[in-house]
Amino acid sequence: PHRLETDPDHALLYAVASHGASPVGVRLYAADRKLAVANSDRFAHGPGMLALFTLTSSHEPIFERLVPAGSFPRNITLSQDGQNLYLTNYISRSVQVVPGSP
Repeated sequence: PHRLETDPDHALLYAVASHGASPVGVRLYAADRKLAVANSDRFAHGPGMLALFTLTSSHEPIFERLVPAGSFPRNITLSQDGQNLYLTNYISRSVQVVPGSP
């Protein structure tokens, strides 16, 4: 995070394919060892997907799975106990509860 403020042109460490269209929301969880990405598909107006990854020390995230979502998923929040992800689907006006681990 410090590099974003002091040297933003060189802050990007690596990029990863989100396994979907128009990624909007991102959330680290499980002590920053896992990543959730809300693929909104908002420009095609199709259903969205939630992509789940395990982060590794080699900077090569391991893709875990895709979870079907409603229309325009965008915000991801972690439950207080850290076991579930709450995904808001903006156009569907719904919230999904997704287990954080398979």
